[in-house]
This record gives sequence, structure tokens and C-alpha cells, in this order.
Amino acid sequence: MEDREYILWISLLKSISVKNFYELYEHFDSMATLYHCSQEELSRCNLLNLGQIQNIVSSKFDGSLEKHLEMLQQKKIKYLTINDNSYPFILKNIYLPPPVLYYYGNIEEVSFESSIAIVGSRNASYYGLKMSEKIAFELASLGITVVSGMARGVDSMAHVGALKGGGKTVAVLGNGIDIIYPKENAKLYKETMENGLVLSEYPPEVQPMPYNFPRRNRIISGLSMGIVVVEATAKSGSLITAKYALEQGREVYALPGNVNNKNSAGTNLLIKDGAKLITSCKDILVDVFPMFSSKKEEPEPFDEMNLSKEEKEIIKYIKMGYWDADKLCHKLNLPINQIQTTLTTLEIKGRIAIYKGNYYIK
Repeated sequence: MEDREYILWISLLKSISVKNFYELYEHFDSMATLYHCSQEELSRCNLLNLGQIQNIVSSKFDGSLEKHLEMLQQKKIKYLTINDNSYPFILKNIYLPPPVLYYYGNIEEVSFESSIAIVGSRNASYYGLKMSEKIAFELASLGITVVSGMARGVDSMAHVGALKGGGKTVAVLGNGIDIIYPKENAKLYKETMENGLVLSEYPPEVQPMPYNFPRRNRIISGLSMGIVVVEATAKSGSLITAKYALEQGREVYALPGNVNNKNSAGTNLLIKDGAKLITSCKDILVDVFPMFSSKKEEPEPFDEMNLSKEEKEIIKYIKMGYWDADKLCHKLNLPINQIQTTLTTLEIKGRIAIYKGNYYIK
């Protein structure tokens, strides 16, 4: 087996928590070493109880890994392990990152170096829904990845806004990625797969149980440079995401709301406790992405009729995070002088801007 398959194998054992995984990984140096240990050797490590040891030993012979890999292939589900090069670096550095991520989409085309999470109430007001969509649209229009949880309300509108803005969006689920939840998001789920990522640390077929979502929230904040809480009650799960964000060293933003509206109690409390008050996308840009701060507050989709095929391709990849000429040269397989000439043309047309040697959508 490959190293990544050993990691997948241990991650499937229900008796082994994420914390157990990293304790074992540190002790044995690799999951391949763990796999080949006898029951006596596992007992001597003093990290496992008898039930866990028996679970590890029996799982080597029950064919569960082979069946799991076959199911992934049948459902066309891809997976990443903590040791894979494509595993998001920003997530790898949080406390107890998921050892395995299952996903649909093209992870290579999503930039987590410029990403913001938008979360909030499932029962949001019209104001909350529209602001979530508006902020996501503005961010995505500038090439910033929008991360959320595909839940009803604020999360769904964040994904909708990002897609309308022509950018990338990432949905982090609290269930297996082969289960669409809520069911009314089937179309949004498909569009997110095609224009970003749908991912989960939970294996396929895991149902959306209430206790899955708080744990899922650490991934939403972990994949982002900062989070925006649009509307939340005083006991909302969005406040758990904000707590994770603070622990991970991320920025926390909150949209102020009516003091008489219970859906604003959580966001107003966050502001009282030190979260940064925002009223538009511009407040985030100035703080986290200064290279974008001079741009229009409400970017408008540009007229692509005036662009050549090559110019459209370059703009497409700049939105994905290919911000310098060398990366664009490698991605498009074109001579560097041709790339630089096209970039200069796009600057003259007012489509892109340069900041500290990198190019951004204007």
C-alpha cells in the first residue's frame, strides 16, 4: 500500500479520534509502521486501550479498506491526506487538522492564500441573506475564494453570491460528500462542485448528525484568512466558528444588526467582544487584502467581448490565485514574453492591477 492508503485506513477506524491519530503518528513515525505492528507492540506504546488495539488488528483482515477504495472509485470521490502536496497549507497548520479530506472538484484551481469564510444563521432575515450574497459577490469578483458550510440561510447565499461573482467557492460539509444536505441545495451543490470544491473530513455515507457540525466548523475557519459572521443568535453555531477562528489566529468580522432582532444578538456580541465591525467588502479588503483595497466597492462583471481568448484565460487563472507571470507562464505553457505582453495589455485596458509584483483583477 501507499503511505496515503495507510493514513486512509487508520482514519476509517471509529475508535481512533483525530487526537489519537496524531499521537500514533508521532510515536510510530508513519502509519505504515503502525499497520505492521503486532498486538503486543501496540500494547507497549501505552497510547491505546484494548478495544482500540483489537479494532486496529481486526481491520487489517476485514477488507474494509479495499471496499472503501472501491466505493470512492465508483462514486468518483477524490481524497487528500495530511501528507499530500495538494493538502491546503493553511489548514495543515491548525490544531488537529483532518488527516483525510474527501472532495469533489479541482483542488488545484482553488486558492486558499486569499480566502474568506462567510457564516451565519440558517433562519436569516432578508437583510442577512442579501448582505451575505452581496459580500460574497464582491469578494469573488476580486478572485477571493469564499468558504462556507452549504447550510440553509447565510451559508447558501454566500455560495450563491460567490458563483454569481464568477469566483471560486468551497463548501465544507458536516456529513459525507455523497449526501446532499439540505436536499433543496442540490443545484447549488452541483454548481459548487463545478466551480470550486465540496469537501468533508467525514467518509461517504456519514449522515448529517447535529454533533458533526461543531467539529466541521474548525475546517471552515481553518481554510480561511478570516471569517465574516453575518447574522447569528447568541447560541449560534457560527459563534463556535468564530471561536475556532480566534484560536487559529484568523481575523473575525461581524455585520452589525438590529438590537431587537435575536438573529443579531450573536453578531452584536462579537463586536462588543472585539470582532471587527464591517458594513461592506471594503472593510475586509483594507484589513486582510490591502492589494485589493483601492478597488471599487462593488465590482461589476466586465464585458468579455473586448478580450482575446488568451486575455480571458489569463484573467481566469489570476482569479484562481496564479498572481505572478511565472506561474501563469507555467500554467498556460506560453513564453514568458508573450505572457508579459498580454498582462501589460490587460493593465492598459484597466482589467488588472499590479501590486508588489503580483497581478490582481481590477
